[in-house]
Amino acid sequence: MWGFTRRPLDGHSAWVETIQLSTGLAAAEARQLRRHGNRLIRGVYSQDGADPAALTTRARAVLAVSPAGSAVTGVTTFALGGVDLPGGSKATVDQRIHVFVPHSGERGPRRAGVVAHRRAPHCAGLTHRQSGVSAASWSHSWVDAVRHLAREQSWAPWPNEPPGVRGRFESPAKRVLLEAVQLGDALIRRKGALTELSALAACVAASNGPGSSLVRHAFELVRDRTDSFTETWTRLVVWDAGFPDPVVNHEVWLDSQERFFLDLAWPDRKIALEYQGADHFRSERQAFDDQVRRGILQAHGWTVVQVAYRDLSDPHSLLRQLARAFGW
Repeated sequence: MWGFTRRPLDGHSAWVETIQLSTGLAAAEARQLRRHGNRLIRGVYSQDGADPAALTTRARAVLAVSPAGSAVTGVTTFALGGVDLPGGSKATVDQRIHVFVPHSGERGPRRAGVVAHRRAPHCAGLTHRQSGVSAASWSHSWVDAVRHLAREQSWAPWPNEPPGVRGRFESPAKRVLLEAVQLGDALIRRKGALTELSALAACVAASNGPGSSLVRHAFELVRDRTDSFTETWTRLVVWDAGFPDPVVNHEVWLDSQERFFLDLAWPDRKIALEYQGADHFRSERQAFDDQVRRGILQAHGWTVVQVAYRDLSDPHSLLRQLARAFGW
């Protein structure tokens, strides 16, 4: 017989059904709740008008039917924390809730739109509160997100490629790697960093099992002090083409006491790679300021290579300019 238990849902007056022997009255109350309550997910109802489509509500509902000690993880943690997500991950946030189940022997909630990550905890500072919901740490959530990407896309490193396709991120394997690195960079921005590279390193070192190859590969390419996803994309295009690893947001003080942050730079060679965003093309003032900035840098001996969004999809011209700057 269907019965129910009444259980608070992190501030919501929610009812969670369980399969158990119960009295006829309890079954009647459960039927009444199913008829008039607000269904959040299968087996979880609310009487307070909570929006079942809201991410916070869905996360709380999933945790209500998860084993003790569970927490949201992966891109769900990112979304709850207001972290910007690259395209592929952003598209899945409304479709799935990722939940970490801290004991591999326990089954996670079997519900449509729920992805359970089951294994023993290994990252320090495992859980925190994110928008009122128990969430795995930022580092743990990144590892779970990347492991899931690898499993979902059957990721494997690509073989050595001919020079003509280097720098192009068109293959599925490269797109998955790019997204994994973008997620990691998003946590340790130059402004408003949420964790530290050392915390990610400790979590990566403890990661094992399916998907860990992508975790380790992506972590080697994650950098702190980044500003945007396009900056990460630019850096990986350059890396894939075989150029030396650049310094991210390199700080330069000039004789005029002007300070610049260069998107990507090779200070020993005084080469800078500057990304021109949408404002450069929409605003005459921004285009003028960028031109002045370039002139000042060149006057101080810097070679400045400029890159726009379209150059990332077809990077041959960009890479030729950069090769000339390196004297190759």
